[in-house]
Parts: sequence; C-alpha cells; structure tokens
Amino acid sequence: MLILAASALAAPQEVAVRREEVRVYLLDVYGNCSSSHIEVVIAIEYPAGNITVVERVKGIVPDTLVVLEGPKPTRIKELEDGYVELVWSFNREEEGSLVLKYRAESQISAPLSVRAEFEGRVLDNESYVIRDVTVGDGVRIKVRLLSFSDRTLGDCAYPYPTLVVLTYPKRMLEVCETLPEPNATASQDSDGVLYWSFKLEREALLRIEFRVEDMSAWRSIWIPPLTIQLIDDPEGIVRYAERSGLRETLEEAVSSYEYLRELREGLENVSTDVEHMAGVMRSIGFKEVEASRELARVAKTLNSLLRLFEKEGINSSDIRKAVEEAVKLVDNAMEVLGLLEDLLESLPSIDGPLSDVRERALERIREARRSLASVKKTLASLKHSSSTSPISRLRELYVSLSTAQRMLSESGSMHVRLAEELEGQYAERVGSVLELLDRMIVELEGRIEYLNKTCRKMECLEKEAKRRLEEWRDSVTVYVDGAERGFIGSFTVKHLVYVKLPLITSEIPQPSRPQWRAEEEGGVAWRFHVLSVLPLIAILAILKLKARRRKEEFEGVEDELLELIDEIEELLKQSSNYRSGSPLHS
Repeated sequence: MLILAASALAAPQEVAVRREEVRVYLLDVYGNCSSSHIEVVIAIEYPAGNITVVERVKGIVPDTLVVLEGPKPTRIKELEDGYVELVWSFNREEEGSLVLKYRAESQISAPLSVRAEFEGRVLDNESYVIRDVTVGDGVRIKVRLLSFSDRTLGDCAYPYPTLVVLTYPKRMLEVCETLPEPNATASQDSDGVLYWSFKLEREALLRIEFRVEDMSAWRSIWIPPLTIQLIDDPEGIVRYAERSGLRETLEEAVSSYEYLRELREGLENVSTDVEHMAGVMRSIGFKEVEASRELARVAKTLNSLLRLFEKEGINSSDIRKAVEEAVKLVDNAMEVLGLLEDLLESLPSIDGPLSDVRERALERIREARRSLASVKKTLASLKHSSSTSPISRLRELYVSLSTAQRMLSESGSMHVRLAEELEGQYAERVGSVLELLDRMIVELEGRIEYLNKTCRKMECLEKEAKRRLEEWRDSVTVYVDGAERGFIGSFTVKHLVYVKLPLITSEIPQPSRPQWRAEEEGGVAWRFHVLSVLPLIAILAILKLKARRRKEEFEGVEDELLELIDEIEELLKQSSNYRSGSPLHS
C-alpha cells in the first residue's frame, strides 16, 4: 500500500493548457477575400523544469508571424501536410503560468460564403460606390450566408452558432423593415446596431431596408463593415449527442410500432369475448397510468434534490432532510407499485393475440420497481459520502425513471383508449378501432423515419465533432524535462468575417457649359498657380528654418535663395493678373 501511495504521489502532474484561435477574414460584397489572418493565444500553467511547447497550426504564412505576447518561438518549421510547427523552449525554476500570443497571415478560407446585395442599385465596382441615392430614398440590403460544411459532410450540415452585427449611422438611416426580426437592437453614440443570433447549418438570408434621412457634408453615407462571428463548438455537439437520448427514443418508437402492428393483426382475428378483453385492457391501462404518476412524483423529487445539490451554501442538514424525504417518497412509490403488480397478476388472462398485454404491463412495473430500488440505494449512499459519484448516479437514475414514467403513461393511455374503442358492439366498432390503429401506425412510421434521419445526422455530427476535438488536442504538445506530459484544458475556435460595404453617395451636380468656361477663364488658372506657389513657399520655409540652426552650412546658397524669391514674386504677380481677369501669355 505504501509503495502504491508513493507511486501515485510521484506520478507526473498534468499541465493545464488553454488555446484560443480566432481567424479573421475581410470580404467584399461578392464574397472575395482581400485579407485573412489568425490570432492564437496559448495559456499554460506549468511545473518547474525545462518546458517545451510544440504547436502545429494549419495554413499560416511563417514569414508573417508577429509575436504579441510572450517569448518568440525558438523554432518554426513548415511541414509537408500544410501545417507549420512552432516550438517554444524555456527553463523555469518554479511552477507558474505563461501566455503565448501571436498573429500571422492565413491561407485558410472562411467556412462560409457571404454575398451582400443592394437591391435595385448598381454597384460601381471600380470605385466601390453606389450612386444616385438621395434623401428620402429606400436602401435595401440582402445578405446571404452559405455554409461550406456540407461539402465534406454531405447531407449532414455542421452547425455554427452565429452572430451577425450590422452597425449604421442612425442620424442618416432609419430602419424600415428587417427579415427576420433581429434578436436585439442597441444604440452606441451616433450609431444604431442590429444583432441576429442563430445556428447556421446550410444557409441563412437576411434583409434590411433603410430610409435615407440625411447625408454627410460630402453627400455620402458610410456604413461600417458587416460583422459575422461563427463559433466552432464541437464540445457542445458531443455533449448534446450524449444527453439527447435520440437512440433510446428511436428504440421506444420502433418497439411501439411493432406492438401496434401486432395489435392490429390480432384485432382482425378477434371474434369472441370482446367486452371481457376491453375490461381487462382498461384495468391494465389504469394500473399503468397510476404507476406512471407515482414515478412522476419520484422523478420530480429527484429533480428538486439535484437542483439543491447544485446550489452553493447549502448546509448538510438541509441536504440530509431532503434526502430523507426523498427516501420516504420512494418507499411509498415502491409499495404502491407492489400493490399494482399484485392487482395485475390477479386479473383474468386475455385469450388470443392480446394475451401478452398483461405480461408487458407487469414487466414495465417490475422494471420501474427495480429502478426505484436503485434510487433508494443511491440516496442512502448520499448520507455517508462526500463524493460526487452518487450524485452522478442519481442523475442517471432520474433520466431512467423519466423514461420509464413516459413509457408507462403512453402505454396506459393507449390501453385505456383502446378499451373504450373496443366496448360496445364489436361488429360496429372494429372498423373505427382499426382506423385508429392505422393512423397511429402511420404517425409512428413518420416519427420513426424522422428519428432515423435525425439519429444518422447526430451520429455524423458527433463523429465530425470528435474528429475536430482530437485534431485540436493533438495540435499542442507539452514536454517537461524531455518527457511528454498529458494536459487538461479547453480549446476554442472562432471565425470573424468582416464584409466591407460600399459607400453610398448622391449624384454630384455638374455646372452648365457657360459656367464651366467662365470658371476656366477666370478661376481655374488662378487656383493652378496658387497650387504651384505653395510647394515653393514650403521649400523656402524649410530652408530658412534649417539656416537658423546651421547657418554656416547655407552661406553658399544665399544667391540661390534670392533668385528663388524673385521667381515666387513673379508668380504671385501673374496670379494677381489672373484674379483680375487678364491672364498673361508667355
């Protein structure tokens, strides 16, 4: 035992690693990418020793790497598979933490296509401007997002939690209509902001209509880039797949379907003792419904107990009291289910194809009693254990009890309904019963088809999500004193897409031909000569300023400065003549 304890203490500790990756793309309204870069943050909590961190990142341009925080990589190596290996090595005498942050250009395309269209307007591609917009006009923007995930996954589309943000100058633009409605709106200084939040699987379409209320002094409106944030969350997909219970729901639906098919075939051959059959079936249904109610009460109590454990600051006496009350409720439920089991066994049997109805109900109730016994055992262990494992087991039992309760409730309701249909003259009622069964069978067929499709999709997504998680975890390796260490940590990947929107401008009025000629004869030449003089004045000012500081260096250029001043004065005279309307001719 001492040797085992010493070995456990001597086992190397895991290293805590957190990696955050943000890929940024700048697109135009046609979806063309003009620039793309990646920002990576790796936070490490390390022990004392020689630490080596190796990261494999895909699609970056090594020559563009810029370190934003932490030491520079000691080695950068391009690999054959399109990855780049970055290595950091450092020695630490004490345990601590370190943040490695860098940015580099990326060669990876965005995981979606974005097209933004100004409906009814013509975009000048050369100047990236939309013209002929005036105050009072409507401006309609259509944004289409198309995910690329189905290119590799086929019918299974990988979901991205998506946030779309559109900022606009609220003094100049008024929102008239949006489709769909934004999830939230906000005001930031002189800007209005629209937010859409959804899961992008295949495609999404947004429409926004503005009314032009005003324009800037330059007769234009500038709208900031449309921002689209996608979060790659494979951990969330795996958690949902594990908790959804889709496979169990499908199995229940298939079992019910097969049972209804057998029931229908049996009803077609039933010829005697229909009233007896209906009475027994109703009794069975009532017992199943009563049993489901008992299970529902226990499940509700377990749920409240689990919520109590999740609260902070709850003292042990409150927990003990809640557990004792739960045990009493479980004991009562087990007693009630035992009585129901005895009553079912005392019912007369049903001859013919429905002979196994009672046996099925008995098996469901016995299974529920076994689950209750497990719950009681787990509750008892909570009184004497500080471990969280009984709580985890209790949570599993809660899910199992909820499933058993639902199956008993559905089965009991179905048996009661069928008993009511069977009562009366069988010759008159058998048709309606068969019709009911047919409808239920058709509904179940549709439900099974949907569940099958959903299960296949979820399995595909879970497989892809696990692949991505494994790829992310393999992207970072930590060595301590030359030995690879396991690590615990989190990985996040975000995609930020900025769509640059064109400038909206009004038509600039052009003067008539006589006015243009008058300006050309009287004013254009004057402005031209003024512009010619300004650079000379600037040169003279610079020379004089330098001459004050280093007079001895400019004594030899005095004559040149005098000539330059004469030229400037002559130009000013010419400019004065142009202003008076009598241009000089050389």
